[in-house]
Amino acid sequence: MSVDRCALEDRQTVERCQMLLLDCLLYLCAKNHSNDPLFIARVIAVLVHMRTGAVVHSRADERFITEWRDKLDFPQVFLEIWS
Repeated sequence: MSVDRCALEDRQTVERCQMLLLDCLLYLCAKNHSNDPLFIARVIAVLVHMRTGAVVHSRADERFITEWRDKLDFPQVFLEIWS
C-alpha cells in the first residue's frame, strides 16, 4: 500500500487505507506502550528501513533472473514465483 511505488488509479483510496492502518498503529502503541514516548518513532524507523531493504532485494532479484535466465533452465513455476 504505497502510493509512490506504482501507477495507481485511485490514490485517495490507498491513502485512506494507509491512514486507517496508521491510526490503528498509533492506538495500539498508545495502549500497549504508553510509558515509552519514542516507541512509535522506532516502529516507523524500522518500517522505513524494511521498505528500503525491499527495494534493494527487488533489484537483486531482477539482476539474478536477468543474468541467469538464459544460462539455466528454470521451471516456469519458479520464474512465476520469483517474479
